[in-house]
Amino acid sequence: MSRDRNSLQGRLCLMALLCLGGPLFACVQPASLSEQGVGRVGSLSGPPRRGVEASLINEGGPVFAEVPVPAPTGAVAPLINEGGPVFAVPGRVVLPAYFRGRPADLNVSAEQLGGAKIASVRPASVQSDGRFELLVPRGEGAFMATTVFAQDEYLIRMRSLVKPEEGQRITIDSTSTLVTAKLGQAYQRGLSLNLDTLNDSTQALISNLRAGIPAAEWQRVQLDGDNLHLGRALNAVTSLRPELQTQVEAWEDVLNSQPMRPKAVSAPEPGGPQPK
Repeated sequence: MSRDRNSLQGRLCLMALLCLGGPLFACVQPASLSEQGVGRVGSLSGPPRRGVEASLINEGGPVFAEVPVPAPTGAVAPLINEGGPVFAVPGRVVLPAYFRGRPADLNVSAEQLGGAKIASVRPASVQSDGRFELLVPRGEGAFMATTVFAQDEYLIRMRSLVKPEEGQRITIDSTSTLVTAKLGQAYQRGLSLNLDTLNDSTQALISNLRAGIPAAEWQRVQLDGDNLHLGRALNAVTSLRPELQTQVEAWEDVLNSQPMRPKAVSAPEPGGPQPK
């Protein structure tokens, strides 16, 4: 009886301990599991993620200010030169009356005064009505918009001086071709011509010539020649119009007053005398 009483008391003590230790276990054990869980997650995925805005800063990859909007169907991508913003400069080619080809076969390109292509301005296709559109990088200096076509055995080059500006429009015709031929002559003589500075006076002269001489007369002028030939053709057209001839001569005086380009220093021949 005494043994049974002791056994019963032992069981009662054990149950009491379990009742007291259960809440303690329930409070302590989950905390331990939680700490282990955090440790595993941290070891697998690293530091907690930042917000979307912060994740685009200095992460070693490209950062975009905004989501690019797809261009409309058939539209020309605006950043074709991959060198910065560009803007469209519309234009029109007025072909001479004897032109027998198709305007849609022509291209308009941007050239330096000496004829070198300007790589940052891609050639533009001419439409059937003579219209075209050049995409020009912002900040580009003045250049020659040029189109070339073959007529019989001759190669004819038509040009116009362009200073890229907002609202600018280009017209390439016989008038602009003859005037820019005078610029070409001055350049070939070694003069240093700043086309940006000369643009306003050149455009004013071209505008006055177009207004003072009928378009049909300009379109009959033969353009199959070098700059010297085309310059003489301009003199012939204006010779019977003293006011326009005086304007051309005054403009040429400005060209002739420009400084000469510095001559390039050639490298000495091997074994020859060295420059001092």
